[in-house]
Amino acid sequence: MTTLDDLGPWLDPAGPSAAFARIVDAEGLGPLPTRAVLVITARGGAGALLGAEADLHLAGEGRAVLAGDATGARLVRRDVDDAAALGAGLTCGGRVSVLVQALADVPAAAWAAAARRRPVVLVTRPGHPGASLVVGRDGSSGTLGDDVLDAAATELAAPLLARPGHQTRVVDHEGTELVLEGWAPLPRLVVVGPNQLADSLVAQVELLGWSGSVTALADDAVAAVGAMGPLDGVVVLDHSPAVATPVLTAALGGDVGYVGALGSRRTQAARRTHLERAGVGEEALARLHGPAGLDLGGSTPQETALSIVAEMIALRTGRGGSPLHNTSGAIKA
Repeated sequence: MTTLDDLGPWLDPAGPSAAFARIVDAEGLGPLPTRAVLVITARGGAGALLGAEADLHLAGEGRAVLAGDATGARLVRRDVDDAAALGAGLTCGGRVSVLVQALADVPAAAWAAAARRRPVVLVTRPGHPGASLVVGRDGSSGTLGDDVLDAAATELAAPLLARPGHQTRVVDHEGTELVLEGWAPLPRLVVVGPNQLADSLVAQVELLGWSGSVTALADDAVAAVGAMGPLDGVVVLDHSPAVATPVLTAALGGDVGYVGALGSRRTQAARRTHLERAGVGEEALARLHGPAGLDLGGSTPQETALSIVAEMIALRTGRGGSPLHNTSGAIKA
């Protein structure tokens, strides 16, 4: 399967022009590989989406886009019957919307963010050549062709920045159809200090489809932190200042979204003193979650791991971790 992560060879300006097709909305069909793409060039391509017949049609759409037929990105809607769906490895038939777009029409900021593990939202205005906007946590680039529409799209895109993986929305904004795609890496968790809780944390994040690793070495953890982004997390279980202080200093001074540390309140106070002496300021210290985790009342390593990962999710989404029956509005567990 070819995915969004495999597009590098086709992004080379010296290479052949290419378009890519990906599913942005579906009814029926069952579970879909959300990062799957069909790459289309004048003479071939790579990947698969909906099976041979449908993919041939999409390839034709892609070549029309590459030929510069003045339509820009195309939103292709197709009905997929049960036989075709089963042939493509899908559960059942349904209706699908596929966005077909030239790779060159995607602002470079989207590819740069992906390379740095930073979440962005790509907003595309089908039928308008080059009308793409990339929204990140620090601003936006590109345009949909209208300042007011750019502002509205930026607001619509904001919630997707907190959701890992490939998230899509097709929306009608006052008569203008927009496709929103959240491109974000799946979170990584680095645990510093091998023990049973560390193993439980890795098991918990892997259950969510994230990746987790455990190290006992401060140098290894600091190196890992340098490549981490706002959806990632570091949890320090080691109480030794020789290990905890350099790791937490690096994490609090970088882009890591969640920085947690285990230990009693006395241990936490001593740890903060060491961090202050290492030059960590008040603003950075305020990002430290210590003791780590939500107050769920658990005591086993597995229950403690659950409370820490739950706090990671609550922080990322801006939620307080309250019982749903005490809240109002849309339910997003």
